[in-house]
Formats: sequence, C-alpha cells, structure tokens
Amino acid sequence: MKRNEIEEKDKWDLSTIFADVQEWQEAWQKAESAFCVFPELEQNMLKSADDLYQTVTKITEIGEQVNRVYTYAHLKYSEDTTNPEAKKLMGQAQNLLTAFSEAIAFFDSDLLTLPPEQLDIFLNENENLREYEVLLRDLFRYHPHRLSKAEEKLLAAFQKERETASDVYETFTSADLKFGTILDEEGESVELTDTNYTVFLRSPD
Repeated sequence: MKRNEIEEKDKWDLSTIFADVQEWQEAWQKAESAFCVFPELEQNMLKSADDLYQTVTKITEIGEQVNRVYTYAHLKYSEDTTNPEAKKLMGQAQNLLTAFSEAIAFFDSDLLTLPPEQLDIFLNENENLREYEVLLRDLFRYHPHRLSKAEEKLLAAFQKERETASDVYETFTSADLKFGTILDEEGESVELTDTNYTVFLRSPD
C-alpha cells in the first residue's frame, strides 16, 4: 500500500517534532553551530566537579537536539524511501550525527583517565552531578577496552559508513523489493512484506 492510500488518522504526525522542513533546517543549523562549545569543554572538563557537570549537561542538551533532527529525518525518509527530498534530509541528519559523534569523542577517553576515587570526590562536591552518576560509573566498565582519543575520533568519523548496509536494506525492503502474496489464517490473499513476515512466521495456522 502506498502512503497516499493510507488514511490520515493512521499516519504519524511529524508536526509534533517540527512544523515543517523549514523549521527542521533551522534546528539542524542550530545544532551544528552548537558544536563550537566542545573544544573549550574538552580542555576544562576534568578540572573540577562543576566543569565535569557542565560538560555532561551540554553534551546531553546538544545530543537531544541532534536526536530530534535525526528522528524527524528518519521518519520522513521512512514514509517513502524513494523520495529524493527525504533522502537529502536523511543524508544531512546522518552527517550531523557523525559530526556530533566526532565532536564528543573526547569525553569517554578523557573521563577514563580520571581515577575512580576522583570521580567519587567530584560526585560529593557537586550534588547535581549525581544526576549522571549511573552513566559516569557505567563508562568505567569499558576501561580495559579504552582507545586513544584519536582512535575514538576515527571510529566516530566512520559512523555513516558503518550504517550503509542497514540503509541499503531499508531502501530495498521498503521501496524496491516485492515479496508476493500468501494466504492468511482466514484463507485471504495478503501481500507479504518485511513488516508482517514475522507475524505470519509465528502464526500457529
């Protein structure tokens, strides 16, 4: 079934995220321009409890902006993977996500240079930092697998390339590949899709 054949009440309402593409573009630009704060945060993040709190808070805040931009573009693209405008938005969103990952690659590496006992001191000095205590302590589980800052940044730079396989899969299964029809439990002929395949696979009849 094509999107224009679906009743309006059964479609998701992207206006709850952004009113239109113009508003999305403005949010994309705002998020990208916000990355300029990261170099200074990187320099100061471990100087005090307040600096660490400010760094985590700012990364979280900008990350939420990036995720909203990405979510809108991804859902827009999922509406019709053959739509060139939607493909363009998705490409922009992926580039923004990759740039964000590169920009904050310092965080994990630098945090893991902090002795665990110093983290305890920071948490006691700034009560607000305890909001992120689970996140901060959880990162220390990866200490044995820590990479250098340069290596982390390199991995982040290839985020978009690592998603190529899933992007190709989504495009083909959503727009190009046809799986034919089968008979359902009532003996009715229905189109088999990537979405309903699992439902029919698990059907007892």
